[in-house]
Amino acid sequence: MNRLVVSMFLVRACAFWAYAHGATGIAPTTSAQEAPSDQPAPKALNLPADTMIMAKLVAAIDLSQCKPGDHVEAEILHDVKAGHDKLERGGRVIGQVAKLAGPDANGMYAVWVTFDKVAMKHGDQFSLNMNLQAISSPETGDNADGVTAMGIPINQGGAEGPHGELTAKSSGVIRLPGLTLTNGVANGKPLTVLASKDKIRLAKGTQVVLRVINP
Repeated sequence: MNRLVVSMFLVRACAFWAYAHGATGIAPTTSAQEAPSDQPAPKALNLPADTMIMAKLVAAIDLSQCKPGDHVEAEILHDVKAGHDKLERGGRVIGQVAKLAGPDANGMYAVWVTFDKVAMKHGDQFSLNMNLQAISSPETGDNADGVTAMGIPINQGGAEGPHGELTAKSSGVIRLPGLTLTNGVANGKPLTVLASKDKIRLAKGTQVVLRVINP
């Protein structure tokens, strides 16, 4: 038993080090807390793989104060329809904090997040595996000169719209200096790792683009 505990600790430590230093394709060994066994699993929503969902955080999140199992929720900004399945604007994407780590010897903090549910406007929930394709600060508002309030030029190449809004072509981290985003797999589910040398705080309205990942 002691050997097993030590082995699991070493695997987790190596996974965090790799993610914090920009590695890709690593599969962390921890996952979010499972729902209580007496609660039925939500029905799956059959959206095609690579469907993009634009959303924004409904509340500010200080990930240094979170704990594994805490929800991360984002409001869906546009209708998404495929066949008979539809996500309506105003619904929610629901994720969970799977793990927190840091600072390590290099001062890196990291948080593992899974996105695996959506909630309709009328309250019904469905399972849907997603990873975080892109993340950006809240929209900038009208900027006639094409410059954000932070003095950073707006990307006009399709990754952002005229007011700093993310699009289906957006990927990676945009206008959030020092933050890195890496996607992996844990226990067969997509998982996103955010890492930074600063404690990770995300403002209300932080924009995200999520990509549907089918098993």
